[in-house]
Amino acid sequence: MGTISATTFKRLLALNLVARYQKGIYGGLRFQKVMYLAERQTESGNHAFTYARHHYGQFSHELECIKEQLISMDYIKVSSLNTSRMVTLTLPDGAEVPLQTGGNRYSIPGQLDLLHYVVMLDKVDHFRANAMTDAVESYGYYTEKKLIDLCYDLPEFHEVEPDQIFFESNLPDRIEVPIDDEDCDDLELALNHEFVSSLAKISEGLEQTTIDWETLQNLELSV
Repeated sequence: MGTISATTFKRLLALNLVARYQKGIYGGLRFQKVMYLAERQTESGNHAFTYARHHYGQFSHELECIKEQLISMDYIKVSSLNTSRMVTLTLPDGAEVPLQTGGNRYSIPGQLDLLHYVVMLDKVDHFRANAMTDAVESYGYYTEKKLIDLCYDLPEFHEVEPDQIFFESNLPDRIEVPIDDEDCDDLELALNHEFVSSLAKISEGLEQTTIDWETLQNLELSV
């Protein structure tokens, strides 16, 4: 048994959700809703993300930040959809709001191993992995309108006023997981935003700089 940080666990969950769509997940609204539907099914009672009532349904600022971090790490690729368009959506409560259908497609870049992150979540939290599978298979390909209607129908959604929190993250700072310490350390490093971003900057700098390897070798020898 080992431990990983709550932040690493949340990044793993977000990456895992995107990885379950072979062609990518269409739209940020779908990303938010399917994650919520998976989270509310978990049997442990530990919630990874905090959700508030939004006019499109459940929304997590925390999950949105995690998504943006993974995008900046080049772990999630964003592609604009040519088919996206603005429509007027009539919500179940009768309100009319603008909605950009589709918007962006979120996918895993080719250099990342899709299966690795799906399998890793199964090792770390088997029950949550099953909940993720059920949510994607049951609701993951609903239209955006159908997803919103479904989420509006959930009883907990009507227990609070707009913008109020009704589903709170309650993970401990460190989470005990059934993998060894070495695998935990590898996972922490691979999903560390600061570490990956720093490596990317070093790599970019090396690509843009001409290195005189002969001078460097002579310098090393003299030292």
